[in-house]
Amino acid sequence: MKQIALKFLMVIALVFLLIPGHSLATTLGLGGILTSNGSDIEVLVAVNNADLINQLQGYLNPNLTIPPGPGVAPTNLALNTQNGLALCLYSTAATCGGGGFAGATGLAPLIATPPPPAGTEVLFSIFIAANQGGYTYSAYTVYTGPGTRNPDGQTHDNVTTDGLGIDGTQLFDVGFEDLLTCSSGPLSPCQPSPPALPNSDRDFNDTHYIYYGLQPPSVPEPTSLVLMGFGLVGLSAWRRRQKTKSDQEGN
Repeated sequence: MKQIALKFLMVIALVFLLIPGHSLATTLGLGGILTSNGSDIEVLVAVNNADLINQLQGYLNPNLTIPPGPGVAPTNLALNTQNGLALCLYSTAATCGGGGFAGATGLAPLIATPPPPAGTEVLFSIFIAANQGGYTYSAYTVYTGPGTRNPDGQTHDNVTTDGLGIDGTQLFDVGFEDLLTCSSGPLSPCQPSPPALPNSDRDFNDTHYIYYGLQPPSVPEPTSLVLMGFGLVGLSAWRRRQKTKSDQEGN
């Protein structure tokens, strides 16, 4: 009976380890991050509802501390006012093939060739220049990902799916919240001379950028973790049994 149980646990472990993508979930939503899928990476400037002009920025990956440390210069990609503009960010060749957006076909990559390895986070930010719209405040930058990266400690991006690219690959929409939550701490942009910059409304629809060639990071679901645990227990028990048997034969 014990041998049957051990074999069952070993089968579970093999199923979990050998089947690609078995029981994996992806994380989207507020503070979401996106990773490379190893192909060309393109972006389309989409809906703009912002009162302030912001500059979309990208960063050279890999070998990047996230968020980037002092002295790490981003690549300026597009302004949120350039609705409909398609850009090539990374490419596996000299130019993008336009797998996501027709406008990116044949464009040289703005950031790098080749793209980051599949699974590597691709970081983006928006830079808001100082003193726009009649307000008085200091310039600031907010990043994709968790709020700990941002000057107000709050998330500023919302990642959702957004249809398919030209080649049928899933596209992802990153909606940014461009205003800071000033009540969260003594922040330079939030402590201006009057007239003060408005507090964030947390609607994440000020600026939208749509990405091709990216994917959300995969994380094991709780059920998968349990199955993996059972499998590892089975493998461990089998190894102990084999060792004991070997020791007995040696004696």
